[in-house]
Amino acid sequence: MDSRGSSKHVDFVSALVFMGLSIYVIASGRNYYQLIQVRGDIPFYQSPGFFPVLVGVPMLICSIMLLARSLKKSGLGENLQNIKEAAIALVKSPVIHKAIVGSVWMGLYIFVLLQSLGFVAASLLFLVVIMTLLQFEKLRGSTKKGVVLLFAKYIGVSVCSVGFTYVLFQIIFRVPLP
Repeated sequence: MDSRGSSKHVDFVSALVFMGLSIYVIASGRNYYQLIQVRGDIPFYQSPGFFPVLVGVPMLICSIMLLARSLKKSGLGENLQNIKEAAIALVKSPVIHKAIVGSVWMGLYIFVLLQSLGFVAASLLFLVVIMTLLQFEKLRGSTKKGVVLLFAKYIGVSVCSVGFTYVLFQIIFRVPLP
């Protein structure tokens, strides 16, 4: 797929996303106006809902223009086919797999480890595991001595990072850490 072919479906998807976002912004502005009406009768242009509508309408117009241009260059069927191919490539991508595993690990860190282990222990564990995840291919191809050196590096970086954060925020600025 050439770069122009991929940008066609990106324009199509972007137009749909921004159309949805602009409709949401316009509806939110309208809701703000209706909520403010409870306090008295004020004109729409003086209400807090005016600015979101002022931003949302041009965004909707631009999104419709982008969608029309995208459909003119390549029809609906071709755009949907390009999206399907891109989605299949995305699902097969090892980078996406790493991102999902990293996101799950970050969620576990935030919602489980911080509450159960405390900031210092949870952060040390989180950093060592995330660095291992990001460098997994490098670790897999290393010798036993290389793996030990990499883990020593990960632990050193983690200890320095958490120690610096702890000293700076907890001791110097007196900001309580989770």
